Amino acid sequence: MSKLKRPDAIQKMMTEASSHLPDATTAFYTLVSANPSARPALAEKLAAIEQEADERQVKLLRKVATTFQSRLHKLADHPLVGEARGVGLIGGLELVKDKKTKLSFDGKLG
Repeated sequence: MSKLKRPDAIQKMMTEASSHLPDATTAFYTLVSANPSARPALAEKLAAIEQEADERQVKLLRKVATTFQSRLHKLADHPLVGEARGVGLIGGLELVKDKKTKLSFDGKLG
């Protein structure tokens, strides 16, 4: 039995899709090898899979960012933290010598 060669563009799309969904290459190889005129449908389906994966990643990142910000702001209660602030997965802590006066540490020390 001879092996069908997939065009490079299709191979690339299938490889990229398989990084998000492991079974995508196998599932779509059958579609393409059985009917080469199905390539436009393959491209459309792979685009939908990528968008779905991107949406899941964004949803997960929002959840992680919410947890990160919640825990970051809990650090504001520590006696050496003058202020805790952030957005998304970026956070900052201002470390101070005295929380009440917000007196900073001596910059020469470190």
